[in-house]
Amino acid sequence: MSSILEGELAGQVADALSVARVPMALTIVVTIPGGGPVYDPDPPTYEDHACQGWPEAYADDEVDGTRIETSDVRVMVLTPTLDIEPTTADRIVVNGKSHAIINLKRDASGALLEIQARA
Repeated sequence: MSSILEGELAGQVADALSVARVPMALTIVVTIPGGGPVYDPDPPTYEDHACQGWPEAYADDEVDGTRIETSDVRVMVLTPTLDIEPTTADRIVVNGKSHAIINLKRDASGALLEIQARA
C-alpha cells in the first residue's frame, strides 16, 4: 500500500518549491560497465540525468565521523524531476563537484529524495 501523501501531493510540493526558486540544476551520473570479456572489458560509459534539488549541510549532532562524515552533504532532489531511480552505484554532481551516493531515502510525501553524498 502506498502512502496517502504520494502522487498529486508530491507534484504540488515540487511545484511550490520551483515557484520559490529553491531548486538548482543537479546531475545524476550512471556508470554503465563496458562490454567484452571479463579479463579485458571495454571501458565504462556514463549517462547524465538532469534533475532539480539543493544541497544542505548536516547538523553537527548528525555527524558521527563514521556513518556521516564531516565532508558529507545532504542533497534534496525533487522526485518529479527524476527520469531514473538513483542507486548507491551512481554519482551526483552538485555545484560542479562529483559525489558518491552513500545513502538514499524518500520523504513521506514522495516529493523529495534525500541523498547522502560524499566527495
